[in-house]
Amino acid sequence: MRVTKIALVGAVALFASLSSESRAHAQEVAHQTETVYEGPNRALFWSGVVALGVPYAMGSVVAFDSSHRGDDKLYIPVAGPWLDFTERGGCPVAASNCTTESVNKALLIGDGVFQAVGTLSLVGAFLTPERVVWRERNVSQRAQLRVAPMTGRNGTGLTVLGSF
Repeated sequence: MRVTKIALVGAVALFASLSSESRAHAQEVAHQTETVYEGPNRALFWSGVVALGVPYAMGSVVAFDSSHRGDDKLYIPVAGPWLDFTERGGCPVAASNCTTESVNKALLIGDGVFQAVGTLSLVGAFLTPERVVWRERNVSQRAQLRVAPMTGRNGTGLTVLGSF
C-alpha cells in the first residue's frame, strides 16, 4: 500500500510538471508573430498604376495618331500633357467656335493631373510600406491540461482536466 501511494505521488508530480511545461509552452506560442508580407502598399501601388497608366496610354495613342504640333510630347509621362498644353496656341480671333480647342486643353489638364496623382501614389506606395502580420492568439487558453489528485468513495487517484 505504501509503494502504491509513493508511486501515486510520483505520478502526480510528473504530470503536474508536464502540465506546467505545456502551459508555459502554450503561453510562449501565444506571443509569437510571423510576418507574412512586407513590401510596397498594394492599394496605393495598383491605384497609382491605373491612375498613371490609363491616361498615359490614351495620351500615347493621341500622340501616335495626331499631326498637331505639340502632341508628340504626350509620349513623355507626367510632363508631356503640360508641355503639349503650353505649345497649344490660343483660339484665332476670326474663329467663331473655339469649343474643340477648349475641350482639348481640358483633356490635357485632366491627363496631366491624373498622371501626376498616379506618380505620387506609386512613390507613396514605396514610402509607406504595407505590413501584414499574422498573430497566433489565445493559444494558452485553448490548449490547457491540468492534472490533480482526486479522492472519492472508492479510493484515491488522479483526475485530468483539459480544454482544447
